[in-house]
Amino acid sequence: MWKLEYRFGDFIIFMANRIRTYGSLKAKVSLLADFDTLMRMAEEGDHRSMDILVSDIYGGRAHKLGLPSDLIAGSFGKCADAEYAEEVKRNSNHRSDMLRSLLLMISNSIGQIAVLYASTLCANRIYFGGYFIRNHPIVMRTMTFAVNFWSQGEIQAQFLRHEGYTSAIGAFLKGVEMFNEAHPEQSDPSYSCSWKEYYAGSTALGRFVPTAPLSSSFNVGVLEMECCEMNLSMFPLLRSDVVYRPDTVSLNDDPEAREYWISCMEGGIEKTIVKAVESQSNCSDVRDRAESVRRKYLEHLKILREKPFAYGCCNVRNLLDLREQILNQFLFDDAFLNQKRIENERALTELSEVLKEVDAIGDERDRQIRVVKGLLAGNVFDWGAKEVVKLMENGDGLTFKMATDTLQKRPWLVDDLDIWLNACFTTNYRCALIFVDNSGADVLLGVLPFARELIRRGSKVIIACNWSPALNDITAYEMEALMNRACERDETIGKAVIDRRIVVCNSGQGSPCLDLRRVNSSLCEMVMSEGVDLVVIEGMGRAIHTNFDAHFICDSLKVDQWNDLFGLQAAVIKTKWLADRLGGSVFSVVCKFEHGLRWGPTSS
Repeated sequence: MWKLEYRFGDFIIFMANRIRTYGSLKAKVSLLADFDTLMRMAEEGDHRSMDILVSDIYGGRAHKLGLPSDLIAGSFGKCADAEYAEEVKRNSNHRSDMLRSLLLMISNSIGQIAVLYASTLCANRIYFGGYFIRNHPIVMRTMTFAVNFWSQGEIQAQFLRHEGYTSAIGAFLKGVEMFNEAHPEQSDPSYSCSWKEYYAGSTALGRFVPTAPLSSSFNVGVLEMECCEMNLSMFPLLRSDVVYRPDTVSLNDDPEAREYWISCMEGGIEKTIVKAVESQSNCSDVRDRAESVRRKYLEHLKILREKPFAYGCCNVRNLLDLREQILNQFLFDDAFLNQKRIENERALTELSEVLKEVDAIGDERDRQIRVVKGLLAGNVFDWGAKEVVKLMENGDGLTFKMATDTLQKRPWLVDDLDIWLNACFTTNYRCALIFVDNSGADVLLGVLPFARELIRRGSKVIIACNWSPALNDITAYEMEALMNRACERDETIGKAVIDRRIVVCNSGQGSPCLDLRRVNSSLCEMVMSEGVDLVVIEGMGRAIHTNFDAHFICDSLKVDQWNDLFGLQAAVIKTKWLADRLGGSVFSVVCKFEHGLRWGPTSS
């Protein structure tokens, strides 16, 4: 039996137990056939010996009517002829053919009913789950076809990889909630935290519910969840009228991109392992653990190359997150720890000189251009980009001046700098939120001078950093320590820190990318309470691989006073393949600026 369980915005969820017709037919087919055996038999069957197709009625004229020749006109239609039915029974495969026909009839009916219901609710996605599906490929294929056919491609059928565990997870959450209400003094703090899938410990797409008696040779599917230690929320400044998808490219749908990125990750794991070993050089087992990281990550990549849907949606973000999870699994909680310390110390020695160069520029427009270029130059320092790693490991390494010199001459690949300058000088920003990227020159010589100019113009600045380490990305804990040392080197920054006009907050992320669906709820609350009206996202992972197509809006409750909410995305393309894809070259500049909806105080 199928029933509508939930309605959420633009999608609905259908749940099901096994179809009673199939359960009854089980006795007809074989007293020993269980549900999974029936599914396997249906997979082997040929429904065309049972069903009447459009081609059986119209022959070669079907295409003139705009109908596919293999479209089913009548399920079991051929069996209405008693003589034909008797002939079919003599076929050794007639049971499989019958099951196939029955499955198609049921799936098409379910698909049509689901589409009709979804259409009344203006939903564009239908999630199917329950015992009838249980990750059986034939069921998912037939129901996907049915939904696509009856909705004319307007509605998507989607399925849960770990649907066998949804009831268990729901029971756990409900049980914890009831226990906390009954015993508040013993409440479980994990209930108020968010959770995420731990890819490194979960099995790939397949059977997640035992379908045979347990034995020593039976492999049970595994779903591992990781507690995020905080509550994560949807970023409140995303536009609600635009569907937010963090990932710019789906590797499921793009074989060329998938092959490139999987190969890139395979080639890059060696550098990561070297840094991981350096971070724990005093540990006797460090090389064994590092080798385990390499082996396990390559095994996962092999699975993804063969089955890109193995862990759901395949994208650059998940490939990077998987690597971090495996590093953590083998106790490398901060593989680039030593490298970050070196780069931070080097950048701190240059900070005063860089700020003096900025202050020496008398024209405000030229000074703003200088700090934007500095923001871009700082972002070149990325250990996740192969071309940059070559520069950083060559001779004396990559200096900030060298990085500035490598920037593409204007016009840039995406060049909204002039639009940004106009907005900057005509708008009194109340508060800017900057999602930052790398340690060292990026955050100290790129972000801080940019933030300092905003502060001088009267804005408050929130610097959002990772909660946990990933590559050489800066964490909130590290940034707070660096801010204290930056205050010693610059009076403007020091006063802003004392007056809390520049604050550091963790984003709730532990990734080189940025998923705005899962942001630290404390940061979200601060965004609203401070009236953030400028969002800056910098870095290739956060501004190109993710959020390139994100659109922002301010839903501040301050009414009757108007201003602009803006989004500024700044990044330097450091990957040759991506540069080729976008029609540029390595170190091409993306400076993308968009106006949002107006709210807040007046423009100047």
